[in-house]
Amino acid sequence: MEVTVQKVKSMSETKWSITAEDPTGGIMHFGLEKKYGKPEAGDEITLHFLRGIGTKVIGMDLNGKCLYRKTASAAS
Repeated sequence: MEVTVQKVKSMSETKWSITAEDPTGGIMHFGLEKKYGKPEAGDEITLHFLRGIGTKVIGMDLNGKCLYRKTASAAS
C-alpha cells in the first residue's frame, strides 16, 4: 500500500511517528526506526504487510527505495 507522508515527529530517541494519507484519503499512523532516516511531508512510503492490510508491516520503501524487508517467518 502506498501512502503519502503528512507529518513526522520524534516518538523516542530511536523512532519517528509518521502520519500519512492512504489512497482512499484515510489517515494512518505508524512508526519507523530513525536508523532508516527521516521521511519528509510529501514523501511516498510503500508499506508491505504480512498477509494484507491490517496485519503486521514486514517491509517499507521510501520514495521507491527499499528501507527494510523481513521474511514472513522472521515477522511471526
